[in-house]
Amino acid sequence: MRGSIRPKGKGSWQIQLYTGQGPDGKPRRYFETIRGRKSDAQKRLNELLVSLEKGIYILPGRLIVAEHLHS
Repeated sequence: MRGSIRPKGKGSWQIQLYTGQGPDGKPRRYFETIRGRKSDAQKRLNELLVSLEKGIYILPGRLIVAEHLHS
């Protein structure tokens, strides 16, 4: 898994995670905006990378109720 941080505005940073390929073969990415210092964004990026690596974190998406109940 790869990720990056870039400035988004005064006092905010954008995290971008590469989460693999979608069913269509295109790369999938997850974006999140963090307000505060760059070190705060780096900490959040590290948390996401670790949880993705361990399979703990599920990226936000659309689930129907039946899928949610079975997960």
